[in-house]
Amino acid sequence: MADLLALLAIGLPATAVGAFALYLALNRTEITFFEPRQGDLLILSLLVMLAGHLLLLLGATMGDPAFTSWGWLLIGLGLAVACATGIGLVRYSNQQHRRDAAQAKQGAVSRAQVEAVSRAAEASGIGLLIVERGKDAADRVTLCNLPAAALIGMTPETAVGQPLATLLRNEEREAVGRLAGRASKVPGHSISAGLELSPRGAEGERIPVEVGLTYLGTEGSGAFAVTLFDARAKRTAIAAARDARSDADFYLDLVTHDLSNFNQGALGYLELVELNKDASLERIRAFEAKALRQIRASSRLIENVKLLSVIRESKDEIGPVDAMHALHDAIDHTVFSWTEKDVEVRLVPMTEAHDVRADPWLRDLFAHILDNSVKFSAEKRVEVAVSVAEGEGGKTLVFRIADRGRGITPGEREIILDRLASRKRDFSAYRSGIGLFIVKTITDRYGGRLWIEERIPGEHAKGSVFCIEIPRA
Repeated sequence: MADLLALLAIGLPATAVGAFALYLALNRTEITFFEPRQGDLLILSLLVMLAGHLLLLLGATMGDPAFTSWGWLLIGLGLAVACATGIGLVRYSNQQHRRDAAQAKQGAVSRAQVEAVSRAAEASGIGLLIVERGKDAADRVTLCNLPAAALIGMTPETAVGQPLATLLRNEEREAVGRLAGRASKVPGHSISAGLELSPRGAEGERIPVEVGLTYLGTEGSGAFAVTLFDARAKRTAIAAARDARSDADFYLDLVTHDLSNFNQGALGYLELVELNKDASLERIRAFEAKALRQIRASSRLIENVKLLSVIRESKDEIGPVDAMHALHDAIDHTVFSWTEKDVEVRLVPMTEAHDVRADPWLRDLFAHILDNSVKFSAEKRVEVAVSVAEGEGGKTLVFRIADRGRGITPGEREIILDRLASRKRDFSAYRSGIGLFIVKTITDRYGGRLWIEERIPGEHAKGSVFCIEIPRA
């Protein structure tokens, strides 16, 4: 009877403790402060105590003191193991708590560092995204600064929490995915590439962006830091530097080739005058006239180079300009400057309103086209026809300057227009002078268009038509 009372007073509470320990042990995967070895010891202590209970029951029913002794021994042993495990559990829990607190503090410091980096990037105009793997295995944005939000066409608040894949188009998603795959193999190292982003709400707009990815964890886990830099200004600067280099090559070619040719020609004719002192006066005057023509051409080239430089640096505002007034001035200049040729220019206006969006350089645009028509007409008498008509839709005026020169083949027209667009000087018949470059420069300044047609369709040898289209004021 005493054994039964002891079983009820001590054994059952010990069993309850063991059962609770078993519950914790079986659910240890969901309890962060539980260590697997501690759970195994609690299960073992429970089994030992259960064995002791069985021996106590056998000893009480059979009246065998040996069973009773062994039962109490096992119960005591199980309780001792459970108590020791409990003490270890408390120590482990305290250690785990301190580790969690340290990690939380470190996480707070890291978050503050990330936010400081984000603000610094924002001040530099660099977009920053932090992308972390969520429980649903989706890479979600956890931080987005203003420049990054502007490039993807969202606000920082709406971007945070979104899967990265939903912020990108298909081709952009594939490119970023390839970068992420490369970056994950070298954690801590940045992998960069250039691509074009299409901001949300801006259909058809493509923004060149330099993207950098840095993997912040170990391979297979962790987060990405994604930097986005708007490359439009950089591309513009590179294009400007390329154009400046092209301009430098262009001017160098003018000096080393064109001016040299003019000077050599003038020197040659003057040397002929020196060597032919006994020649007829008519022959000597012919040499002198040709030398003077070369010197004038050299002087005209120098003036045009200066003019081109001034036009490019001009700060004159684009506004309403009477095109007919500019045309009349250009025609008078051309007729009176070509004293060695009989020049006739017929102007045929086909519209009453002649105002276009231009500036004072409009007169030089027409003058250089007319000069080009006269220069490449072999006949002493030169006829040029100028017409003015409305463009398609009435928003522009189209000026057609037609000559009766030797004409330009379709292949030559393509080369000339390519030369004007790219500053190439690879067409020998049109090497001398930069009149058409000035025309193209001024036309581009007005947002206009330049092209070349045949005066008589299908018969290029009977003259060319230089066409200029300029927006109306």
